Amino acid sequence: MRQRAALALVALLAATPAAGAIPRRLAVVVGVEDYGALGPILPVEGARDDATRVAEALERAGFDQVRLYTDASATRAHLEAVLAREIGPRTGPQDLFLLYFVGHGIGGDFGEPRLLLHDTDPDAVEHTSWPVADLAAHVRASVHAGRIVVATDAARCGSLGGLALLGPQPEHWPSLGRSTLVIASAGPREVGTPRAFSAAFVEALGAAADTSGDGRVTSGEVLRHLVRAVPQATGQSQHPAVQPDHDPSFEVARVPGSRSAESDGSRIEKVKFVFRAGISPTVRCEGSDPVVCDPSCVLWNVVPGSCEASAVLGGVRRSVTLQVRDRGGWICAESGTRLACEEAR
Repeated sequence: MRQRAALALVALLAATPAAGAIPRRLAVVVGVEDYGALGPILPVEGARDDATRVAEALERAGFDQVRLYTDASATRAHLEAVLAREIGPRTGPQDLFLLYFVGHGIGGDFGEPRLLLHDTDPDAVEHTSWPVADLAAHVRASVHAGRIVVATDAARCGSLGGLALLGPQPEHWPSLGRSTLVIASAGPREVGTPRAFSAAFVEALGAAADTSGDGRVTSGEVLRHLVRAVPQATGQSQHPAVQPDHDPSFEVARVPGSRSAESDGSRIEKVKFVFRAGISPTVRCEGSDPVVCDPSCVLWNVVPGSCEASAVLGGVRRSVTLQVRDRGGWICAESGTRLACEEAR
């Protein structure tokens, strides 16, 4: 049985990048201020500046590639081509992809959200906008990153064709994968305050959100900063919303200038533990809180060195200390009255 478990774990790890692979961060930032045919009636003041500041913050936060598209370059055809031809081939399961959009949205108040792009035709919105369902399908098909962040700042005053300019809510997005953070700048039927969300998002990529002080900003830390800072900046009139099943554990950014953030080479991106015996198994590695395994768990950004695995065997909690040096997997099982863990080969 242990042999079968080891083979299964090895097969799982073989499907992911080899040990030592360096995770990449790639981003597409879109800011639409000039709406072409819609421009005279629906300008978005400051969208270009907002998008530019976010793109610059992402570069400071350690992103390997940041693509910024504003106004005339922000068309559906162009953005789909960018995702398929430029982002997709450069991403793998170990990587992170971030999409940030600032501009107009529509349909978010009745469950059929769309993003309005530079070339959206006011007389054919249905065919010239970007439905969230289509965008999500295109991301799933084109982008192969294992971690995805989507942030939309698309809740504005005004209307188009009698429909309020309220963009997508997180629950409207189809699933983009297991490790995702999908967030909207404002809650249902809330109108966003110009630049409030983008300013908080820029802060969230730096030390302001790094509550752990480890030089790394996780998806959970990004979210906690946004839900605190945006209401404060808007007099409690705007409350960012998030997908209920978001993953708060993965790293999004590195705090510029932080010594610990600059030592990425000393971190192990992913270690998996599988327990084949015992009750309430847990794992704790240096510099991190205990993680509950049920009966398996994955630890991210692990400091090489000692990890303690424990489980209740025969009514007594047993523990064993392991030396984790590289990405891979461990199988823990009962050995007599002890807990023993072996590295999967």
